[in-house]
Amino acid sequence: EAMMDATHEFHLRAAHAMVRRAIRQQGLIIKTCQFLGSRADILMEEYVETLSLLHDQVPPRPWAQMRPVIEQELGGRVDDLFAEFNTEAVAAASLAQVYRARLHDGTDVAVKVQYPGIEEIVDRGCRHAERLVRGIGGLPGAEIAAVPVINQGLVRFVSRDGEHDRFTDRVIRLIQEDGVAWFGGATWRGMRVMRVSVSNWRTSNEDIERTIDSVRRVLAAEVG
Repeated sequence: EAMMDATHEFHLRAAHAMVRRAIRQQGLIIKTCQFLGSRADILMEEYVETLSLLHDQVPPRPWAQMRPVIEQELGGRVDDLFAEFNTEAVAAASLAQVYRARLHDGTDVAVKVQYPGIEEIVDRGCRHAERLVRGIGGLPGAEIAAVPVINQGLVRFVSRDGEHDRFTDRVIRLIQEDGVAWFGGATWRGMRVMRVSVSNWRTSNEDIERTIDSVRRVLAAEVG
């Protein structure tokens, strides 16, 4: 029983650490955690319950940041557009937060406001994922298995002996050991692949180049 309690506490702390990091980094990593929080079929209860907090309990942005966004999008002052507007957000998540308001005709409405700058963060993550997948997939000994969709794509590694699945898993392990970037393996359409995604808004062009160079080094040592 003591071991079960210790295991529970370990995974609970890990899940809360994921939530804290997601809140700091914002954007797509919160979306990723939201998705994981819905997968009770594959994740432990500690992760499902904790990551599910990110569906609507992300700390809201201050009203001073959000009011200009509303007024720019709707083309007028909040005081003129609405009869009443509750400036306390009722929900906040990865890309936007929601307010209660009332129109001048008495209709109660929910006003969903996208965070300022979030569009550029998402677009940049998608561009980085595109460069990363195509850069790695274009290396000798690699090929693109699935072109990027939003911020994620798939590549696999091709062995001379035809054991592509075994070789793909080996290359993934060596990339992880190189320490520049971390990618996980997956099975897609019956073949082993490396999942390539970008969810950190701090990722730079230089990070992308360093990552491609890391994979290039690993493949050069393995393929020759």
